[in-house]
Amino acid sequence: MKKILMTQVLTGNGRAVFDGLFDKNGNPASVEVEVDRAGTVITISYEKAAIDAQPKDHGISEEEIDRECALHDSCDDCPLCSLCNDEEDYDDE
Repeated sequence: MKKILMTQVLTGNGRAVFDGLFDKNGNPASVEVEVDRAGTVITISYEKAAIDAQPKDHGISEEEIDRECALHDSCDDCPLCSLCNDEEDYDDE
C-alpha cells in the first residue's frame, strides 16, 4: 500500500472534499472537512456497496451462535436462525 501525504489549509470558512481514499480494509471512502464559525466537522462517507460487503457484528460470537443452534432440532425453532449459516445441516432430516 502506498502512503501519500496530502495537506490542505483552510484559513477561513470553507469545505474540502478528499476522494480516492481507502480505509484500513481497502474500502473506498470520501472525507469531507467543513469549517465554519461553529467549528470543524469531519465526515467520512462510504459507498453503500462497501458497507454491505462488510461482515456484520451481531454482538454475539460464532461460538455462542453454534451453542444455541445445537440446542434446537431445526433452524425454524432457533431464535438465531437468521444469524446461522448451518441451515444445510438439517436438509437431510
